Amino acid sequence: MPTTPPADRSQIAAEMGMLGVVLIWGANFSITKVSIGQIPPLAFTALRFLIATAALFILVRLFEPGTRTPKSSIKKLAVVGFIGNTVYQPCFILGLANTSATNSAVIIGALPGVVAFLAWALGIERVTRQAAIGIGIAMLGVLLVVGGGFELERKNILGDLLTVGAVFCWAAYTLGLRRSSEGISPLKVTAITTATGTPGLILIGLPQLLQMNWNGVPASAFGGLAYAALVSLPFAYFLYNRGVSVLGPSKASAFSSLIPIAGMALAWTIVHDTPKPSQIAGAALVVAGVWLTRARRPLPPEG
Repeated sequence: MPTTPPADRSQIAAEMGMLGVVLIWGANFSITKVSIGQIPPLAFTALRFLIATAALFILVRLFEPGTRTPKSSIKKLAVVGFIGNTVYQPCFILGLANTSATNSAVIIGALPGVVAFLAWALGIERVTRQAAIGIGIAMLGVLLVVGGGFELERKNILGDLLTVGAVFCWAAYTLGLRRSSEGISPLKVTAITTATGTPGLILIGLPQLLQMNWNGVPASAFGGLAYAALVSLPFAYFLYNRGVSVLGPSKASAFSSLIPIAGMALAWTIVHDTPKPSQIAGAALVVAGVWLTRARRPLPPEG
């Protein structure tokens, strides 16, 4: 009987993992939106990463005891962790606090187009004409969502702009992973980048943590914190980092095109955030544009 080659099995497992990331992060917009209504956003992020870092290092000790990481790799991953966590997370969480869960999900969905553009600009990958058209279509979709159908909603502008900043941070994180994580397991990469991003987040969130009245926080908010800290962060980051390692940054990030659909549907059901026709149209443009960006040829290996 024919058997699936190990390389194919590894790719299939990575793709299934990326679909899991889509569902986890799609739900995270609405779950976090509910929680930060009770826990201030920067305090929420600080606690989330503190819990996640502890959980990740317990997992490393259990599943990869005694493994060592070169100091040069740790330094590179520390920079990646700072961009992808210390800078990205405040942009994301403050963006989400100041816009709708739907807007946030769809703007994040533009990530693959941004990754493709930066990969081309930095000479990491060549971008075909079709892919360039796809990037333009995806960006048009983001403008449609941010502008509410080209009718600007002032209450969402700050949150939308912060979320756009988060997209560029995450794109840099994705490309940085590819160049910094060779020979290191996805679990250890996740632990190192999370740990190096956590001190700055705790420092930023400390004023809100000290001012919090924890007695008034409902159990549902703590439940959301647990989901964000243990499911959306260590588990989903591990799956994402493995996807980047196996599939490459462009193909892995292409799965992000599905996050707006998952996020929009779950926002509709969880927080009753009904999407506007313009937002649905914008999401469709983002997805269409992102899938066009997948038609790229990688640069030949450097000699």
